[in-house]
Amino acid sequence: MKKPADTFMPTSLRDGADSTDRHLPEQLSFLPPPPFNPTWPTPNTRDALALQLFLDGQRLDAEDFHAVSGSWRLADSVFQLKARGWPLESVDAAAPTEACPHRTISIYFLPARFIAEAAILKGGLQ
Repeated sequence: MKKPADTFMPTSLRDGADSTDRHLPEQLSFLPPPPFNPTWPTPNTRDALALQLFLDGQRLDAEDFHAVSGSWRLADSVFQLKARGWPLESVDAAAPTEACPHRTISIYFLPARFIAEAAILKGGLQ
């Protein structure tokens, strides 16, 4: 007999597959996406540096950001940039250590579509 929760779970997951190996489909929307109109951070700040790296197409984790900026606060910059309307995304990557063999880290990036749109926006500001 099926449990109620099983009826909403994809067949591939109900059959015992590991959910970390599958990507669930996204929900479709009939509404248009909100317009891309982010605000720019204050120049010469940690957030501005992070944004410039993302606009250059870089994918960053905290260690990469520390190497460039001297700051371990990438997640805070990502949070601040998202609040300003920058649609940053992340993926989790395995980064095991001896002390923590199941450790994962987040790698942040700005999708290429928004890098191109930002170049148009910035060009219009000059």
